[in-house]
Amino acid sequence: MTTPIQILEYVDQHGNCAFRDWFNYLDSVSAARVAMYLERVAQGNFSNVAPIGAGLSEIKINVGPGYRVYFAKKGSTILILLGGSNKKDQSQAIEKAKQLWEEYKALVKQEKNKL
Repeated sequence: MTTPIQILEYVDQHGNCAFRDWFNYLDSVSAARVAMYLERVAQGNFSNVAPIGAGLSEIKINVGPGYRVYFAKKGSTILILLGGSNKKDQSQAIEKAKQLWEEYKALVKQEKNKL
């Protein structure tokens, strides 16, 4: 049996969570669909996942306007959600996700240096 993947939402130093802000904006039907796709990924089903560069990937959710969830994988059992968008706003959201991923890595490095 495969170990379930833990899915975490990145919260920046100011308490902001780009993924949660986007997710909360969705209507209930769309939010349920996104949650269903996240559950599939948590169970190891990466069939709707594609790399987008800089160590990031996107979950393609072919519902409504074509939702996307952007994440980075940390090890083999943790995904860090960095944001979401519809297909129309994809380019801007990917750039923001890349920025957040770099911020996350810098914070992790900073914490390691404190030890």
